[in-house]
Amino acid sequence: MSDDHGIINVHAGDDLSPLAGSWEVDPTHSALEFVARYAVFTLVRGRFTSFSGTVVIDPPHAEATQVDVDIDASSVDTAMAVRDAHLRSEEFFDVEHHPKISFRSRGATVLAAERYTVHGELTIRGITQPVRLVVDLFGRAPDVLGNPRLGLRATAKVQRAVWGITWNAPVLGGGVALAEEVDLELDVSLVPAGTAARSS
Repeated sequence: MSDDHGIINVHAGDDLSPLAGSWEVDPTHSALEFVARYAVFTLVRGRFTSFSGTVVIDPPHAEATQVDVDIDASSVDTAMAVRDAHLRSEEFFDVEHHPKISFRSRGATVLAAERYTVHGELTIRGITQPVRLVVDLFGRAPDVLGNPRLGLRATAKVQRAVWGITWNAPVLGGGVALAEEVDLELDVSLVPAGTAARSS
């Protein structure tokens, strides 16, 4: 599981105890992104640039896994200012009245040594709905300063309408501008709790 450089890769059947403990999201080395189909044939990718979070991993007791993430909704960024302003408006995230997006886990299920399903609640626009994240643990390794890091990727598919995000518009030739389903893609680097602010 571990090599001479302190890298801990995760494989089926491994002891995951080295991954246990309290971790903090390092926003400098993490990406919270979403993807939605636009105008039938195009994919629009966006991200949030301001967020924080903690993860508590207890490998023998997956149900005790804790994930708490807070996102500044106004930090949404799709690389187009006009579109970002629309996303901040009351037709989408309504950041004036609901400045924060949050995720709180309610337990986890082990799918494999390196894969969990994390069950939780995602709150957008003040509306809380259940969401299931598929989380792949990549393992633990030291960074360039020798500090431990844990890498993971989480994905989910959600229906935006359950949070009251129902805006749409017709397109020529039939169909609507924006798909109802949105893919969430979260690439996260974790550091020991309390150290994110001084991570490289």
